[in-house]
Order: sequence, then structure tokens, then C-alpha cells
Amino acid sequence: DAVSARLAGVEFEEVETWSGPPTPPPGPVATRRLTFVDAGAFVRSAPPWGLRGWRTYPELITHGVAFGVPHGPGFAALAWVFDQADPYAALGVYTAPRYRRLGLGRAAAAALVRHLVERRGKIPLWSSPTRNAPSRALAESLGFSPQATETLARWKPRIAED
Repeated sequence: DAVSARLAGVEFEEVETWSGPPTPPPGPVATRRLTFVDAGAFVRSAPPWGLRGWRTYPELITHGVAFGVPHGPGFAALAWVFDQADPYAALGVYTAPRYRRLGLGRAAAAALVRHLVERRGKIPLWSSPTRNAPSRALAESLGFSPQATETLARWKPRIAED
């Protein structure tokens, strides 16, 4: 309340952080690890915020890792390391709207989690606004468990005046 009273344009949102699961078993959906040659397909398939943690696709592939469910010239679903700090790796997961509720995002996320736990020894983290029921359900289905809830303050973008 003190921040709201003093600063105009601030919005608050509750965000949960979930900690990594035991390694999920492989499922029936084919996934594959992305490489440098997948740059165009990743950029076309990922949401606008997809590279916010890395800034460029080569940085993601050099320092992080990504998995996808291939479809045509792109991906129906993607899971990638959004950000990391030893020993943690924060996940980003995105499924194209027309392919949601088919388990494709879960398959990509499960492949990513297996890789992070088995090959890199990382602890996967999942963050989601408390109001995002599909994201929370996906985290739970993968075996993540909620660890903390925080209130984040975000300022609305200002519109430049001429």
C-alpha cells in the first residue's frame, strides 16, 4: 500500500515459484533438443518474451538449453532455460495456441527437466502468476511443488508525449 500511495502506475501480481521435480519419465510425444540451426524456427515459434533472459538465440544455445516438439517449419511447443544461476535453472514453456491441451508443452518441459537434472545437475524452477491456472497445473503434472509466493511490483509502460 505504501508503494501504491507514492508511485503512480504500479501494478502488483502474486507469483509462485515451484521447485524441480524428480525426473519425469519420457512420454509418447517426440521431442528434440534445439541447436544453432533452429534459430529462425525458435524465434517464429516462441512468444515475444522468449529470449528476454538471454537476449539472443545463440546465447540461449551456448549457455542454456531448449527442447521442442517439431511441427512444420517451426515448433508446436517449446521448453527452454529462461534464466539460470547455479545450481538453479528457471524454465520457460510455450505451446502455440492451436496445440494447447494436447500434452505437447508437457512433453517438451519433461525432456528439458530430464536433461537439466540428469546431465547438468541443475535444480529446475518454475514461476507462474497465481492467476495462471494452466501454468500451475502443468507444473504440478510434472511433479514440481510450490515453494514460495511473492508479490511483484510492475510499472505500466509510459506513453511518450509529443
